[in-house]
Amino acid sequence: MSERLEIFDETMQTTSIWRKEIEKTIGRIASEPTACSAPHIGPVNVEDATQVVFAIFGTHVSAGEIEDVREVLSAQLRSLWTAE
Repeated sequence: MSERLEIFDETMQTTSIWRKEIEKTIGRIASEPTACSAPHIGPVNVEDATQVVFAIFGTHVSAGEIEDVREVLSAQLRSLWTAE
């Protein structure tokens, strides 16, 4: 397998793992539904879902990379990224 194909394959596998973690966690949070609906989960609170994504991202990415990402987010999105 070529190096590029290996990188693509690894990225797809990682994305799938993270997506499953996010869906599992979002499915457990009890919140007021909004207009947002997640496949196989149903209505979710957008702020809660965003915080779940950030929390899971934080378990897989280094602190330095997280800071780099946070720096490019709007103040409104940064406010949803709570410290663990």
